[in-house]
Amino acid sequence: MLDGLKNNLRAAIKKLVSSSGIDEELIKELARDVQRALLQ
Repeated sequence: MLDGLKNNLRAAIKKLVSSSGIDEELIKELARDVQRALLQ
């Protein structure tokens, strides 16, 4: 159960770290990814 949460959060953070720049759209996408991870 927590493995799925861990993997989803890790993927969201990896997306943030690998981006060339942080903008509002990236933050919104990250927030949606985290919300989905928590709901699962």
